[in-house]
Amino acid sequence: MTTTFIDDIKSFVADNSPANVTVSLTGIDLFQIDTLAGVQSDLGKMDGTVLPLALIILALILGNFPLMLIPIVAILTTICAEFTIMYPIALCVQVVSFTPR
Repeated sequence: MTTTFIDDIKSFVADNSPANVTVSLTGIDLFQIDTLAGVQSDLGKMDGTVLPLALIILALILGNFPLMLIPIVAILTTICAEFTIMYPIALCVQVVSFTPR
């Protein structure tokens, strides 16, 4: 919904601003939408590379497959708990996916 509204505003500004005037939009909503694709791509690459590599290294160090079930179950439980807790919060409060330095 926010993305559609912002796209409509961008179209309106592009169509109705005078030729000699530069109009720009700013705000946290625009920043989040512009950075969302990059964040999703970066997280996908990182999680797809680092997590399997870390599990392989842990498996080599432990040398025991049944012991590997403990970190795998812990990771899955953490992910499920995080989404279960954050989803209702994100519906009520604006959650920012970046942190200031």
